[in-house]
Amino acid sequence: MVGLIFTALNFSSEYFITFFSWLPSAMIFDLGLSEEFSKPKLLITYAGFFLFLVIILPTIEELYFRGYLLPRMPAKLKAWTALVHSSLFALYHVWTPWMFFARALGMLPLIYMVRRKNIVLGIIVHACMNSIDFIMAVIFILNY
Repeated sequence: MVGLIFTALNFSSEYFITFFSWLPSAMIFDLGLSEEFSKPKLLITYAGFFLFLVIILPTIEELYFRGYLLPRMPAKLKAWTALVHSSLFALYHVWTPWMFFARALGMLPLIYMVRRKNIVLGIIVHACMNSIDFIMAVIFILNY
């Protein structure tokens, strides 16, 4: 579900990225994948990428955002709690501001997993979403 939402909202990221054309293209598109780096260096770098960006960081983010922050959101927000919470999560990712809308709306389903008292499923979904870049990098490295 999260992947479908991100895919459906990809047009918003493509639109808003034009406002950030002043950023170096390497920061926006390139994940360090270029032929200027040797294959062993890329493998070491992406082993760290997997450990931190696919395992550790999604776990920490889910524990904080869905495990700690969400249950403490003000009750007066009522129906807006989910959207405000997902927006805070999206704003936290300051390094990709063009993805704000996709991230804010795309992470809404994880809130409902938490309401079912299943944060582990949220961690798994988040890790899977983060693994997409990792999988693409592995394909690049193997074909290098």
